[in-house]
Amino acid sequence: MSSFQFCVIFVCLLCLSSSLFTFTSAADPSYLYHFCSEKSFIRNSTYQSNLDLLLFPLSPYANSSYGFDRTTKGKDPNMVYGLFQCRGDVTTTTCQDCLAFASIDVTKLCPAQNEALVWYDECYLRFSNVSIFHASTRSPDTVLYNINKVTEPSRFQELVLSLLKLRPRMLPRSLQP
Repeated sequence: MSSFQFCVIFVCLLCLSSSLFTFTSAADPSYLYHFCSEKSFIRNSTYQSNLDLLLFPLSPYANSSYGFDRTTKGKDPNMVYGLFQCRGDVTTTTCQDCLAFASIDVTKLCPAQNEALVWYDECYLRFSNVSIFHASTRSPDTVLYNINKVTEPSRFQELVLSLLKLRPRMLPRSLQP
């Protein structure tokens, strides 16, 4: 075998191995929190079939939805309402991967609940047996804290003020410079 043939084969194998590596190295999204309702559905019911129809083809919707979508499956009384949202700075692929993971994970975390939601750093997924599209609700909720310390407090405050377009006198005394 000539050195040229060896180099061509080596490059082809290298490309193949690196492409396989990219398919298998996708990291799971960063889990933050989940909620499961107390009410549950009967396994192998029409509701579960509708839920499966809603969840498992969900990630392709991220391709053309600008990182947010809502949909329903089925008819009352077994209708399932679902929505998802991805963080605005993640790629379409990251959004799709997060939703694919969330669709499976939420069924493990809340195996037979009528309503569930799961938060990851990259995306959010929710489903319910009642409409969640136009109702303003404060429940379920959680507070997620960032435990990292601000290394440049003055610069941080300057950036926050510019984002909020506030003047320092409008801030509470505890945040004024």
